[in-house]
Amino acid sequence: MGKQNSEILAYLFAHAEQEYGDFNCRIVHTVPREAVIGVRTPLLRQYAKQLQGTLEEWTRRKAIQKARESYRITPEQKQELKSANFPT
Repeated sequence: MGKQNSEILAYLFAHAEQEYGDFNCRIVHTVPREAVIGVRTPLLRQYAKQLQGTLEEWTRRKAIQKARESYRITPEQKQELKSANFPT
C-alpha cells in the first residue's frame, strides 16, 4: 500500500517543530505533550496530497473487494465489478 507507517512517521518527525508542539499543548490541555508531534497544518496537507494517489488506489481496491464479499449485492452486480475496467 505505498508508503509504510514508519516512512510516514519519519517524515512527520523530520518536519516537527518543538515550539509549535508546545503551543498546541497549551491550547489542547487534554493531550499529553508526548502525543503531539508539532507539524504545521499546511505541511500536513501538502504531504497528504503526495500520498493521495496511493491511498485512493488502495481504498478503491478495498471497496471493490468488500462489495464482492457482501451479501447485499446480487451475483450479477458482483460479476460486473469483477469484469469492470476501472481507471487507475
